[in-house]
Amino acid sequence: MNTQSIKHNIEIIANVGVLLGIILLAYEVNQNNQLLAAESRATHMLIRGDEFRQRASDEGLMKLRLKFLENGNLSQDELWRLESDASSLFTKWEWEFEQYLDGALEAIPIRGYVQDISRFPHLLTTWQNSGNTAFTPDFVAFMEENVISQLE
Repeated sequence: MNTQSIKHNIEIIANVGVLLGIILLAYEVNQNNQLLAAESRATHMLIRGDEFRQRASDEGLMKLRLKFLENGNLSQDELWRLESDASSLFTKWEWEFEQYLDGALEAIPIRGYVQDISRFPHLLTTWQNSGNTAFTPDFVAFMEENVISQLE
C-alpha cells in the first residue's frame, strides 16, 4: 500500500466523520427546537393559569367589571383601571399570536377571546378606542377578522 492510498483512505474516514458530526448536530438542533416549543407551551399554560387566578383574586377589578356591566357609570380613574386591564389582556393575546406565528404554539384560543369580550364589554370598548393604534398591524388584522367580526 502506498502513501497516496493511505492518504486517500484517511480523507474518506475524515469526511465520513464530518458527515456523521453534521447529522448529529442536526439531530441535536431538532431536539432543542422541540424542547423550546414545549417550554413555550408550558409558559403559555402557566401565564393563562396565573391570569385566571389573578383576576379571580382581584376583588376590586371584579367589582369594577360588574359596575360597568350594570350601568357603565364609572369615574375616570375606574375607566382607566378597566382600560389597563383590557390592554394587559390584549398584550397577552398579542404575545400568543406572535408565538403562534413563530410556530411555538399550535393554536390560538379564538373562541376564548370571543367569550371574554362577550362577557366583559369593557374589553370591546377599549379595543374600539385604542386597539387599532396600540398593537401591531398584523395582530389588529387578526383580531378584527377572527374575533371582533364574531361579536357583531
